[in-house]
Amino acid sequence: MGMAKYVRASFAQSAKERSESYTLRLRKWRKGPVVVRMEGPTNPIRARELGYKASKQFCIAVVRIRRGRHVRRQPDLGRKPGRNRKRVEPGRALIWYATNRAARKFTNLTPVNAYWVGEDGVYKYFEVIFRNDNDHTPLHPTKTYVQPEPKGQSDFIRQKTEPKGINANAGTIAGKARAKAAASASKVTPAKVKKASVTA
Repeated sequence: MGMAKYVRASFAQSAKERSESYTLRLRKWRKGPVVVRMEGPTNPIRARELGYKASKQFCIAVVRIRRGRHVRRQPDLGRKPGRNRKRVEPGRALIWYATNRAARKFTNLTPVNAYWVGEDGVYKYFEVIFRNDNDHTPLHPTKTYVQPEPKGQSDFIRQKTEPKGINANAGTIAGKARAKAAASASKVTPAKVKKASVTA
């Protein structure tokens, strides 16, 4: 954890002193789209603390959210003294709005978490971590990936590599089904043999 401490301190100092790289990064995000997908996290230590992994299953998106209170909606049907104010509080944290805004764009991904990466006089910027639940590649190639059976079948958890032999996992529902199918395929009745010889 020695390196992580220095990386975290470097990121905090860069944001506090508003270094040149920090200013250029905010300027680029401010001129670009509201939600932008990134190649990697700006603050990797914080991203890993919140569940990010450097694999194809995870991706990062930067979201721009306007700071401060929101302009209230105009009341309808006459005078409303209770709503006689120009701005109202958003009611939720800005990071909540950033996560939902990014989730509406990337509908095929699942938001994991989000964290602050910068702010200027008008906007705040957050990085949202997404996970692709449709990608079943293992995070660690050396380990065996365990994948559940599809819905409607047995609840038996099988490994990605099929077991060798007919009697493998014979005590489970899937093992019994495989053994039954293999036994029925190996049986050949005399009637079938005779019929096949006649047709030949």
